[in-house]
This record gives sequence, structure tokens and C-alpha cells, in this order.
Amino acid sequence: MPRLVGALVFFAALLMFLQSAALMFDSWDAVKHFPACRDNASSEISQTAVEDTQLLQVQLAQAKFRECKDSLYDITGVRLTPSQGEISTRQLWEVMLYPTARVLFWLAVLLIGMMIYHMGLCCMPMEHFREMKEKAKRR
Repeated sequence: MPRLVGALVFFAALLMFLQSAALMFDSWDAVKHFPACRDNASSEISQTAVEDTQLLQVQLAQAKFRECKDSLYDITGVRLTPSQGEISTRQLWEVMLYPTARVLFWLAVLLIGMMIYHMGLCCMPMEHFREMKEKAKRR
């Protein structure tokens, strides 16, 4: 029975570990690519602001910047204020630590599942157990 329980815990923890690792790398990629997305939208705003007649292009560039912010929020949960153009240090630590902690938690559960699974293999033969019990009674 311990092998079955251990195998189930191990398999469930393995799936959650893989899912958490995927979310962790997805969050890191979103943070890494946000400055490039922001700079791309900012360069379009500055280029079109010179011409001053193309209001539609300025609005399009602002929409791209909002899309960058929304994309960052959807993936990481970090909401940037309208005046905030980049991620603060506190927000960066939040984005990095939570997924990493989840990966480490599921790794620990995975190891516990392996220990439960292997507990079924550590059975002592009954004869050896009886001999040890008799030796203990003799003393």
C-alpha cells in the first residue's frame, strides 16, 4: 500500500512541478522581454510625435504600450500604474520569488512521494524481526 500512495504522490507532484517550472520560465521571459516591448512602443511614439499630424499612429503606439503592460500583468500578475514605465525592484522580486518558491515546494513534495514509495521496499523479513525480538527479550 505505501508504494501505491507513494507512486500517486510522486506522479501528482511531478505534474505540478513541471507546471510550476513552466510558469516560472514564462514569468521570467515576460519580465525579460518587457523592456524591449516598452522600448519598441516608446520609439514609435517619439517618431510619430515629430510629425504631429498622425494622431492615429500615436494612439496606436500607446495601445501597443498598454498591450505590453497587459501582457505582463496576464503572465506575472504585476500591474504597472499608468505613470510607471518599468518594473520596480520590489515587483521584480515578487515576480521572481513566487514561481521559484512554488517549484521548490513541489520538488519537496516530489521527494516526499519518493520516500513514501521506497518505504514499501524497506520491509524486514519476519524471521529476522522475530530473531531481533527474541534477542531483546534475552537481555
